[in-house]
Amino acid sequence: MGVNTEDSSPTGRHGARRPRVEIRSGRRQLLVDGRPFLVLGAELHNSSGSSPAALRAGLDRTVELNANTALVPVTWELLEPTEGEFDFELVDLLLTEGRDRGLRVIPLWFASWKNGRSSYAPAWVKRDADRFERVRVDADLAIDDLTPFSPANRAADAAAFRALMRRIATRDPDAAVVPMVQVENEVGLLGASRDRSASALAAFAGEVPRELLSRLEDGAELPVAHAWREHGARASGTWEEVFGSGARTDEAFMAWGYATAVQHIAAAGRRENDVPLFANAWLDGDDVVTADSLTGGREPGIYPSGGPVLTVAEVWRTFAPALDLLSPDIYVGDVDRICAAWSAVNYGGLLIPEMRRDDAGAALAFLALGAHGALGVSPFGIDSGPADDTAAFRDAYLLLRAVAPALTRAATDDMAGFVLHRADDEAEIAIGGQRFTARTTRASADPSVSPGGYGLVVRTEDDAYLAVGRGFSLEPLPRDGRRSGILSVDELLPSPDGLRPGRRLNGDETLAGSAWMHPARGHAAPGRLPIATEGQNSGITACRLYAF
Repeated sequence: MGVNTEDSSPTGRHGARRPRVEIRSGRRQLLVDGRPFLVLGAELHNSSGSSPAALRAGLDRTVELNANTALVPVTWELLEPTEGEFDFELVDLLLTEGRDRGLRVIPLWFASWKNGRSSYAPAWVKRDADRFERVRVDADLAIDDLTPFSPANRAADAAAFRALMRRIATRDPDAAVVPMVQVENEVGLLGASRDRSASALAAFAGEVPRELLSRLEDGAELPVAHAWREHGARASGTWEEVFGSGARTDEAFMAWGYATAVQHIAAAGRRENDVPLFANAWLDGDDVVTADSLTGGREPGIYPSGGPVLTVAEVWRTFAPALDLLSPDIYVGDVDRICAAWSAVNYGGLLIPEMRRDDAGAALAFLALGAHGALGVSPFGIDSGPADDTAAFRDAYLLLRAVAPALTRAATDDMAGFVLHRADDEAEIAIGGQRFTARTTRASADPSVSPGGYGLVVRTEDDAYLAVGRGFSLEPLPRDGRRSGILSVDELLPSPDGLRPGRRLNGDETLAGSAWMHPARGHAAPGRLPIATEGQNSGITACRLYAF
């Protein structure tokens, strides 16, 4: 009945095998010391890595969240305050403090671009606009953003990133602490669809790279593909000759510029320390950005033009091969659709480095891991606010860490994940040939009150399933012309050694054997009769079915 937890802490055994992203069980997974590792992450606030006290406090909150990985900004301005002179004190502290707490650490390189801006460039870069060329949103207006088309800009960033990666390799030679690194943060241009600096104008008037045209000839799905065909499917020419003018041409051009620059930076670092690298994306969307929006915008420039979003993902895959993954930051929107699309972009790999830290974010984690086989998830800003804000994630990570080995072993068609809420409180899921109806459980005597439900189900062997989550019931549906019944339901308890046996659940806890119940977190599930109902379990159960 028990599922043993593999040793995934930095204090465990580590050989010479480098971390890598590789296909296992039909999807791309992060391998650490040769074994799949599920990133249950926690991203600290942007400035939390800038002082020893804030860093330690953030890592302590990461441990309290039951996360196994801390995502922490490392900034160019503090790493290289004087050109060519590096200060590694905070980097060394991050590695030491992470290791001491049994955490993995994913450094986030905040350098030339962070959320479409260059605020993390060091002072010696900011003050020298002649050497380090800025973006121009039109001929007369420069903004304080580094253009990706300047060789001097990308060379300076690459030198700093190379130094960072060399230091990590020296202090963490077996990659026991740092399994992967993020390069830049939400790259792209805000305020215009295209850069009009001198370097950018020269590049725009130059030839479209042959590699991009080859991808279009091979049928790559890009918004500029239609324009390319309308302009005669040319095999060469300038950007306007090949695609015409317009925002989508501008976006493809900027994607080539940013991807090429990030490739230069990433490749320089990877030569020093060969661990997986990824870039994250500020998503485009259907809603025009307002003052309180976290994502969205229909037009490039409203969302960062040229960033690694779905519309230009093929450009990034072509010109930034040093990146293993392109990763969405998901706060709002149709998360099921977003996860599916980004998994496809990465050929079966999904990593969400930023997401909400509330109950809705915890629910998204179950959907991403169960329905889309994500290799990792991470709520943002976990080191501020009251602890109650992250209570759902603390519970979710406690459960998910206990079942991580089962998740990483399972094939994609042997898993399912779901989110239920008041507007959509029922869903049908399928695992192999077996279907289930998932429904929300009551959390109050008031039928209008429901915290929703979320969970995932894994088939561990024929007719045996592991369920994880809160606030749902599962009813097995007929299969192959025969009814499916519940043979047994056993509660499993998280422990440092994996899972240990709990109660055999039956009677009221299974609706007389008709459903497989997971009550909502922190709530009883009262019935309609004045009879006491035991409305809690551990959140992890094993069920066996039979046919009749």
